[in-house]
Amino acid sequence: MKVKDAVMILILKIISHGGASDWALKSYKAMVNDTIANAIDTIQGKIVPYNSEWNTGISLPVQKVLEEDGIFPIQEYDWNLLTRKLIDYIELVLKEA
Repeated sequence: MKVKDAVMILILKIISHGGASDWALKSYKAMVNDTIANAIDTIQGKIVPYNSEWNTGISLPVQKVLEEDGIFPIQEYDWNLLTRKLIDYIELVLKEA
């Protein structure tokens, strides 16, 4: 009886929470997504890209930030946009699995 080597492939997605503007989202990608992807690469993990620009996952944008009297600002979101992006990304991940 021959024993085959077991190979585990770790397939992951990265979803970060980003800023409201395009430059802020790209900054989150560089600081958060790319950093996590580099760490996962060291253990032979595979990050499923969202597209060619967002090759280390996605960052979900804030639509508007309101400064109120409290300690934390109030963040508003375009829930339809976030839902669509998440569904699209999940479908890509499922194709890879």
